[in-house]
Amino acid sequence: MYTYQVDWFTPQLPLWEKYLIPLKGLSNLSFLEIGSFEGRSAVWLLENILTDEASRIVCIDPFHGSIEN
Repeated sequence: MYTYQVDWFTPQLPLWEKYLIPLKGLSNLSFLEIGSFEGRSAVWLLENILTDEASRIVCIDPFHGSIEN
């Protein structure tokens, strides 16, 4: 499975589920995530919302404030 160092995502999960679950499995969804960090939310989106093979996510992370910057 996946290993993460920090969890900023899970406390927000009830809101994500409330608003995004109705989109689950719809075809041709396109999501843009700005600020991906370790990818926890992107993985959740792929496993739970963007389940149609025609749906996609693009992740962009400028790494502001980190050594990667």
